[in-house]
Amino acid sequence: MVWMRSRSYDAVFMMGGLWTMGLVVALNGTGLLKSIQFGLAVLFWVGHRLTTTYIAYCQEAYREHLTKQRVRFLYVPGAVLALVFIMVMVPESVLPVPVLHRLLALAALDFAWEFYHFTMQHYGVVSIYRMRAGQDPGAVADKRWEKIFCYAVFGGGIPLATLYHAFKGMAASNPDFFMPGWGIQGMRMLGIAVALGFTARAVVVEARNPKMSLPKLLYMVSVGLPVSLAFVYDSMAPALLILAVQHWMVSVGLTSHMAAGRAPVKTEPNVWYRFWNVFNRSPWAVMVIMCIGSAALAPVMEFSDVERRYVMRAVRAAFDPASAERHYVYWGAQYLDLLAFMGRNTVVSLFIATGFAFGYIHYLMDRAVYRFSDPDTRRQSAPLIFQKL
Repeated sequence: MVWMRSRSYDAVFMMGGLWTMGLVVALNGTGLLKSIQFGLAVLFWVGHRLTTTYIAYCQEAYREHLTKQRVRFLYVPGAVLALVFIMVMVPESVLPVPVLHRLLALAALDFAWEFYHFTMQHYGVVSIYRMRAGQDPGAVADKRWEKIFCYAVFGGGIPLATLYHAFKGMAASNPDFFMPGWGIQGMRMLGIAVALGFTARAVVVEARNPKMSLPKLLYMVSVGLPVSLAFVYDSMAPALLILAVQHWMVSVGLTSHMAAGRAPVKTEPNVWYRFWNVFNRSPWAVMVIMCIGSAALAPVMEFSDVERRYVMRAVRAAFDPASAERHYVYWGAQYLDLLAFMGRNTVVSLFIATGFAFGYIHYLMDRAVYRFSDPDTRRQSAPLIFQKL
């Protein structure tokens, strides 16, 4: 079977970029699209950040792996959590580094890590479909090309689009801006050419493969076309919506599929695993848990996210003139104004630290669960990913 679970399941969850792109193209700028965006964010945004933690701690197949690799699954996340709270909470009288500088360092790390996180998810999905199709596992050149595709299209295209929109906005408000109009438009054309060119090559390369994988081809298209839209629309919001929903749906869909899988275990389940095994009998039950957790935590986590962005707003506005006008799922611009009256107090710092830590833990757990370069990780994950239905 070339699909991960089934044609319909993969179409909804693994190919989310395609149907989200159709919605954006058809409904961009309408209230209906905003309502759909709200619903998807509530159900999947925070839930996708819980996915790999759920696999690691609630799927019995990872029990032995968790014990063997406590450093990666427990000690490193704990150390990162402690470090983030120290960076944000410790006063300058104790740690003689301005708090704003610490937040800038955390934000820069978050920005770079998030791009790597997205890029490697794309490569991971492409690899799953490569293996599902039975393509030559020794074809190093093919794997290298797939990784180049992910790095060039997403890892290069989105930062270039960010610069393009930032420069376009600054040039519109400053006649003496250092880059002329033709240079800014050149960035736009370069971005479109990179996204569409690499995507076209991906289609041709896959079509020529004797064991061509349709889902692999469709997934690469679902990455390349939205990136090109980042240069087509007047803002990056439509493209980022597509890519974000795609990312969420893949995380939740893959986790629900793996949680419902069965793998050999050497020990009898304890009370903890017996409880979660009730839900792990069905991917849909796991998905309901993810959606409920997302809906419950979304207001709290967005509260943290807005506070992080409030601290960063003055810095980000220098590069993105529209940053101050962005709205969020629950909290709008009026909340940003409210924070100005709250000042920097312990409550604000706690939320900022929580926002950063939650993202970092998510990146770490994704890497730990899907680290296929490690033989132990492959042994635990492969039966769950490539399960026979």
